[in-house]
Amino acid sequence: MIQAVLFDMDGTLLDSERLSVVAWQKAAARLGYELSYDFTVSFHGTTIEMVRQIVTEGMGADFPFEEVLADAHRISAEYFSAHPAPVKPGARKLLTWLRKRGIPCAVATSTASPRAQQLLENAGLLPFLDAVVTGDMVRHGKPAPDSFEEALRRLSAHTGRHFLPENVLVAEDSILGLKAARAAGCKPVLIPDLQPMRKEWEPIVYTVCDSLADLIPLIESFAGAEPRP
Repeated sequence: MIQAVLFDMDGTLLDSERLSVVAWQKAAARLGYELSYDFTVSFHGTTIEMVRQIVTEGMGADFPFEEVLADAHRISAEYFSAHPAPVKPGARKLLTWLRKRGIPCAVATSTASPRAQQLLENAGLLPFLDAVVTGDMVRHGKPAPDSFEEALRRLSAHTGRHFLPENVLVAEDSILGLKAARAAGCKPVLIPDLQPMRKEWEPIVYTVCDSLADLIPLIESFAGAEPRP
């Protein structure tokens, strides 16, 4: 059986990654730099420290990372202060279904608090969540397993139950998050957002679902025949 479900936030529960990509590209362009779509997508889903490393290695040591980062955050913050981040298809249906069946769930996001808390609150999703782990709560960001391991610790403290990672589904949209979920011993489920499933991800991904609502029959299937490991 599935004991719990963990979610990434940006690009998985919330349709916020597209704006983030545009914000980074606009901020870089203002200083004369061009960030390609594929490159910008590649560093989403992890902590600022890892983003800094990826961008510096990709763009060179002279790239004004801190200035671009601050401007990108400002662009995103201004937009989301006036517009709640859209909720991904199937999210409310799945979260309601999990709550009715007593299956706890948590968010493990690389986004720092309080921004993550504010986004989830504005979207109306906080009441469905038993725990929220943000990027500044863990030592190592994705693809390290820290955020998902911390989410399970907090779920255990909240519910008084012990969760076996192999009985936990993780919904993710990025390869860094999928690697983190696999490293934590959980079952990584890809819900494609900005990037489609790739063949080289097959050893990492447990399965692929078109939307979060598709996790409902997946979870129900564990009561019968055990899906592939």
